[in-house]
Amino acid sequence: TGVPLAIPVTYYSSHHYGEQWTYGFWAVGLRPRDTFYVAFNWGTFAGFWSAYWGVRRLGATVHSGGGLTTEQRLRQILEWKPTVLLATPTYALAMAEKARELGIDLAGSSIRVTYHAGEPGGNVPTTRRAIEEAWGAKTYELYGIAEVGAIAPGCPLQTGVHLAEDQSYATVVNPETGRPVDEGEVGENLVTSYIQFAQPVIKYRTHDLVRPIRRRCQCGRTWILYEGGVLGRTDHMIIIKG
Repeated sequence: TGVPLAIPVTYYSSHHYGEQWTYGFWAVGLRPRDTFYVAFNWGTFAGFWSAYWGVRRLGATVHSGGGLTTEQRLRQILEWKPTVLLATPTYALAMAEKARELGIDLAGSSIRVTYHAGEPGGNVPTTRRAIEEAWGAKTYELYGIAEVGAIAPGCPLQTGVHLAEDQSYATVVNPETGRPVDEGEVGENLVTSYIQFAQPVIKYRTHDLVRPIRRRCQCGRTWILYEGGVLGRTDHMIIIKG
């Protein structure tokens, strides 16, 4: 919406952006012994830079698929045998389509977890099921906002994402009235960052529609759960293949 923003990130903030990812990684059983394949071109899109910082902060190994074709990335996965795929959900599906063309059995590969960001998908039941069936792996997602942080790592029960409340504060409001919505109602997510010092973010209008659940989650977390992840947008968008 509007003119794209230039987003400065300090070294301090990059560590904390990464830490937000590690909350989700650790919750689903990922450890320093895991190896992550990043299917990302390392351009100006901030999403998977923060994922890279998260893998480094976890102490795990990074395999970069930057600058390669989809076929080359698939071949690298077969050769290097990483345990985790980091990609947008639609690209994970595109990789699965290419693998079918090439006769590659992704479900029999070394990947046991696919972790996604950049767009909804990991918490959309049909999309998650398609990814899990194609890759033979469990699928999770993180809800991040480049201007604010990787603010909400996935719930290990796959019910949504939990706001990392040690690093950000959020109010969910009716986008027309600006008043906070009640428990379980859908509203626009307004976020204040505690860690973005190069570009302070206070009550930032994300345009993302979420359903906040504040009671203790069955996974044990007390952080706000955005049930189902991001459910839509308040601005006008056309969704094509995801």
